Amino acid sequence: MFFTVSKNDFSKNHPYLNTHQFYDWNAYLDTNWKQVNIEDKTILYKGYTIKQTILEKIFNKDWIQEPGHYLILIFGDNHFEYHHDDTKSFPIWYQDDCLSNYAPIGEKIWWTGHLKWDREKFTWNYTREYPKFQDVEYDFDQCVDILYDHMLLWSNVLKDTDLPILSPETGGIDAAVCRAVADSQGIKYESVDSGFNIKAIDPSVTNNIAEHGKTVREYRNFSQIYFTDEPHIQCTGWWGDEAVLRHPIYTNHMLQPHGTTLEEVFDNVDTNCYMKPYYKVGYKDYIKNMPKQHLPTRKDAFEHVIEIILNDFQAWHNNNITLWTPFRDITLITKLLHADKDTIIRQQVNADLSRAVAKRFTGEKCIIDTWKNLNERMSNVIAHEKLNHNLPAESTLVEKIIYYHPTKSYNSLENYFGWRNLRLIYEYMDEFCPDYVPQLL
Repeated sequence: MFFTVSKNDFSKNHPYLNTHQFYDWNAYLDTNWKQVNIEDKTILYKGYTIKQTILEKIFNKDWIQEPGHYLILIFGDNHFEYHHDDTKSFPIWYQDDCLSNYAPIGEKIWWTGHLKWDREKFTWNYTREYPKFQDVEYDFDQCVDILYDHMLLWSNVLKDTDLPILSPETGGIDAAVCRAVADSQGIKYESVDSGFNIKAIDPSVTNNIAEHGKTVREYRNFSQIYFTDEPHIQCTGWWGDEAVLRHPIYTNHMLQPHGTTLEEVFDNVDTNCYMKPYYKVGYKDYIKNMPKQHLPTRKDAFEHVIEIILNDFQAWHNNNITLWTPFRDITLITKLLHADKDTIIRQQVNADLSRAVAKRFTGEKCIIDTWKNLNERMSNVIAHEKLNHNLPAESTLVEKIIYYHPTKSYNSLENYFGWRNLRLIYEYMDEFCPDYVPQLL
């Protein structure tokens, strides 16, 4: 769903996108857009809606934003307009004669902004308002119902598609929820390695990353997509942390009106919970050192956090890959940010909300890692050819860590894992096998 449109020639800036001409417009696009001509307009579209098909939306000229993950581009004689879903998964950059979500050209438009072509240049069209805080507080069971009903609604996308469905095996809680709803609805999918394992990135994205370092730093999820030339839908758990009350920074903000902090919460729970190692390695010190926000009321916390979440653009459809992103939904995000204190804490500490929804769909069948991100990263190392020394299959995770520690330098492992993932492994060792921990943390 990458695009750049301009009256001028930007082909040198976009060697990895396909060049098209529509009326007096140059359009640079990734592949797999669909096209329809209506009256004097050429309309391109990509993605899906939840409550109707995109074609129905186009023929009805229904440009009201609605749930889904889609983009519609409309070209005419000195005319251009675009329409997207109500949550919008991508940023936009623009200058007078160019509009793009592919490269940082000109000024960046955030979630609230929308542009129009005024026959001479792109100008501001309108400003969307952020969702409003409601004087309501949902308890744990109500939040389970909210997430369950939401996932059931979004499963219609998978039921209605003619495309093959792929589901990367990550072991993460959000991926488990996605698989659980698919299993419960009899939706067939193929399990594949996660992008972390295969390091297979679409060449157009790879080259875009090389040209625009800012883009890859902000949208690194593209490097986690399982890449294949076959058109398909790929299930993702992205935005799960953000939308479902498990991002440490956001939940720390949400807890402030309740008179506590995330540090106080984790100080009183056992390390053997889903989120504590992840919090200790990646966020504990960061949250301590970040600028303090004054959020005395739930309304203050809600308004602060939802603005951050909706401007957190992670990934969108790419070439033949259609991403199923059920957690990137403004209605779900808004409702769960009205959760009570108990639900926020239970979800942040042990993903109890997500676990309850997965189990409602499939009972005890879902497989979830013991700690967020840890088992996935370790299994990737064990599976990786350069580090595979034929350990017995029955080796425990601790044995595998201990095995690799003496033979691999910190720097070489850091280059493979990334510093945060490597620190997570050492944090685990610090808790359960401290004799083997180098003095690095």
